[in-house]
Amino acid sequence: MTAVPDTPRRAANATPLPRRAWLRMSLLASAAALHGCASAPREAGGANTGTGTGIRTGTGTGTGTGTGTGRDAPGVLARGQNPLTLERDWLRSWFEGTPVAIQQKDEGALSVEVPLAFSFEPRRSTVKPALAAVLDKLAQSLRRTGALLPGLAAPPDAAGPPALALQRAGALRAHLLSRGVPLAQLGAPAASQGPAVQLRAELPPL
Repeated sequence: MTAVPDTPRRAANATPLPRRAWLRMSLLASAAALHGCASAPREAGGANTGTGTGIRTGTGTGTGTGTGTGRDAPGVLARGQNPLTLERDWLRSWFEGTPVAIQQKDEGALSVEVPLAFSFEPRRSTVKPALAAVLDKLAQSLRRTGALLPGLAAPPDAAGPPALALQRAGALRAHLLSRGVPLAQLGAPAASQGPAVQLRAELPPL
């Protein structure tokens, strides 16, 4: 009789990672690449740059890679509170300790920046997984609040053609549309003025 070789089996106690944990692992793995970089100077408006990872996540100086896990939904909106303030805190709970910079000035427009290195490969306009994770959460926020995203900009490569920036910005909008964000909420693709993907959300006028 011919012996049948054993086939590998998954351990009995192994369970698949939940999607939320997978998103966190993807971004934290990206953040690890920045470990050891010199800290950048403090920015105006009370937002600091974290040492080690170069991450801006709000007031105070952040260090290390962060341990936030993200919440399934924002908290309860207080009377008179700007809904984007809740969304800011919700997004920060997901991306604290990563290279994603989430800012809000005077409870107004909400800005999200993702460094180019974590957004697109050189000479390419395909959205990288780390940027896709950010866009997926931003899409949830836009669908939930009905906020507009007039700022939708991406940078070219340092020595690349300017047209590449518009192709990348178009890829951002296409990704958000694929996640159910209505076209009416999205602005026109544009080239960013800096080495990062720049997204700006604001509430529609009353």
